[in-house]
Amino acid sequence: MNKRAIVRAYGFAFPPDLDRFDEIARKHGDALFAAGLHLVGPFGAAKDLDRYGGDPPEFFTVCEGDTDGLHWGYVFHEPGKPGYVASFYAREGYPITPAGATIGAAIFDHVRAVRGEMEDELAEIQKVGEDDRELARDIARLKKLEAALRKEKRGRRFKAPKEKTATLDGLGLRVPPSTYARVDAKKVVKDLRAKKVEKWIDRGHELIAESKPGSALHIARDALAVLGTEKQDRAVLLAIAAYEALDRPLLARTFAPRLSKIKKRTKAKKPPPIDNRVSESMEEAELDPLGVRILELESWGSQPKAPNLEVIARFTNLESLVLRGYSIGDLPKSFAALKKLTSVELFECKLVTIPKVLGKLPRLEELNIMQSLSVRSPKKPVRVPAGLEMNKLERLELVACGLREVPAFVLHAKNIYMLDLAGNRLEALPDGIGALKKLRYLRVAENALRGLPDSMKKLSALRNLYLESNRFETVPDVIDELRLTDLDLGKNPLVKDKAERARAKKMVKSVTFT
Repeated sequence: MNKRAIVRAYGFAFPPDLDRFDEIARKHGDALFAAGLHLVGPFGAAKDLDRYGGDPPEFFTVCEGDTDGLHWGYVFHEPGKPGYVASFYAREGYPITPAGATIGAAIFDHVRAVRGEMEDELAEIQKVGEDDRELARDIARLKKLEAALRKEKRGRRFKAPKEKTATLDGLGLRVPPSTYARVDAKKVVKDLRAKKVEKWIDRGHELIAESKPGSALHIARDALAVLGTEKQDRAVLLAIAAYEALDRPLLARTFAPRLSKIKKRTKAKKPPPIDNRVSESMEEAELDPLGVRILELESWGSQPKAPNLEVIARFTNLESLVLRGYSIGDLPKSFAALKKLTSVELFECKLVTIPKVLGKLPRLEELNIMQSLSVRSPKKPVRVPAGLEMNKLERLELVACGLREVPAFVLHAKNIYMLDLAGNRLEALPDGIGALKKLRYLRVAENALRGLPDSMKKLSALRNLYLESNRFETVPDVIDELRLTDLDLGKNPLVKDKAERARAKKMVKSVTFT
């Protein structure tokens, strides 16, 4: 989870408990999967901020379930100030329900419930003299996850907030008293359901002119809760105007992905101004090429057609670029014009080479190239251009690229603190890796490693080392020279050797063998 990318995408930082949950999620990913949970929003930083259609702007999704649109998120009436966590079954409708003071505490309750259901299911299976080892393993994983999350639950009393002014979505309204004049909510809802929308939207704009944007927001929020998506255009514009009047532009920004389509449909001559710095389609980005700061395009999202890369090269203020699911092979030389670009993600883009033009980007700090979601090495490895250098890199992921050796440019990037080389064909790590003195996180899972170089003892900052699914028959001695807090040796031959497992536990307090 990248804090700078999160602030760029959302405009504010999330509470510290999200960092704690991120650490737990990294260690217990299999358990989260078993519980039907998927991390979104800030963990992916962040396509459309991963909003569901019925989410009010105050609700910022961070985790999805697998039932009836269940998802969890933080509720911030004023982003940057304290909030709480709520859950929402999008397919069942409102209300949104307070779930805990922290995301860990909220997820703990869900995980415990899922684990109870699994145990009941396993008991029924065993009654008839059968067994389900995979189910038993999932239960064991969930117990470990529960133990990790219990710290977030323990000693944290949570009293569900109750706002003075209720809204249909269940979150209530929190605005300065001076901005609010009483609204007959029952009459508003009754008229909205009777399709008498226009008079209340007009009344909302009048209230803004009367310096009562809190009342206008009440009308807009209830209208959004009552009206179907295709009929919400004027309610969206009223909400944007109300948030702007309340000096809450970050909440107004959540409507940005919808605004270009609304502009085409609405009769309003000039919708309230809003930037397109977070764009998820070329259509939206091209509305203001110099305004785009973050561009996230997905072939399965709102940009199914492969984008014209030469056009992207004109977005000269671009800071973050994400391309997912397009067959592009390489990036054009014209990308050298993107001098402000600091983050690039190329996911399942069928690259034939690591784009050489990336070495022309003076501010590039984060690069994520993942050829396949399955983390399996492709038949044809990605080429590494001769002379490629990216010395400003801090985070680098080259996953499932078919690499047989660590590229030289990686060893020259002395600022790297996070390196993921999973799913390649590495049989050894070079001695030069010991020069990466700032390295804190190293993942080389799904390779063919049998040992580690002695030079790694120089990695005094290294805390997280993930070696699962390699060919280690013994625990590398150099691990005893490191100050690791987390080590994963799962799916290696040494897992079957009790003596080696005991050695590993003496070296590192937290070791995973599963």
